[in-house]
Amino acid sequence: MSSWRLVADVGGTNVRFARACPGGRIEDVVEHQSAAYGQFLDALDAYMSGLGDSAEGCSGALIGAAGPLDDDEIRLTNGRWTIRRKDISRRLGGCAVRLFNDLQAVALSIPILEPADVLTIAGVGPEVKASATCLAVNVGTGFGAASLIAGPSGWISIASEAGHIALAATTAAEFALCQSTQSRLESIEDVLSGPGLETLYAYFRQHSGVPTAVRHAQEIFERLDSDEIARQSADMFTSLLARVCGDLVLATAAWGGLYLFGSVIRGWHAHADIEAFRRHFAAKGKMSKRMAAVPVRLVTNHAAPLIGLASQQPA
Repeated sequence: MSSWRLVADVGGTNVRFARACPGGRIEDVVEHQSAAYGQFLDALDAYMSGLGDSAEGCSGALIGAAGPLDDDEIRLTNGRWTIRRKDISRRLGGCAVRLFNDLQAVALSIPILEPADVLTIAGVGPEVKASATCLAVNVGTGFGAASLIAGPSGWISIASEAGHIALAATTAAEFALCQSTQSRLESIEDVLSGPGLETLYAYFRQHSGVPTAVRHAQEIFERLDSDEIARQSADMFTSLLARVCGDLVLATAAWGGLYLFGSVIRGWHAHADIEAFRRHFAAKGKMSKRMAAVPVRLVTNHAAPLIGLASQQPA
């Protein structure tokens, strides 16, 4: 049995495992709902057991998890699990283990994605250098962002907790939303996430005098042509997404491009007003012309975080 490395993308809702084989090839991808297991090690045991004979030969592990990395452990921001490097190494027979913030893993995939894995939705940027800083933004259960910077020995991914930056209102409608006691919106993630879109929808229904109905994010996007409140919610989501992403590009000088990842982003792109996104993204005063040239790309390959992890070494 040839040597392989375990890679895992751990989110607040789902966890995906795979084997990274020589050459970076990803095999045996399995996804579990996080709620089905009491702790990460239980989900890991289930995956390894399911591999059968293929479980032999694991030489290391690279784990990306949705939370800040502190002292060789990550406590999920939107989940119950705590991921500890030493526990994983012990469970895998003492092999080397390396932990990443999940958006670090996502960003590390950018240089090795295939052209078929991305779809350009804004910007032209023909003058952008291959070494220019890029920004990865993921919208799913939460909101995350990480920079990808060219270093002397290769690409360096810098994690952030951008989703927990305070949400700033710039219109009367946004101010009313933030002041609503029912919404309790404090951070970017409270709006720019799957649960955040659902909060927007519930808020607009309540303030329109329409009986409350629970809608999941994907369903809200799919109802844009038949549900005015869904359209209203998606329009605010789009303008806030564009403005926040534009701010983050400016803050990180990510002239190499904005890369959008995540299940909510894919649902949004299929149904929302992309032209409105372009306008709001580029509307940055003296920087508007430069911002209009920044490439904005939707990553369509769901395995991007695993690909990014597979590009790294456990130690």
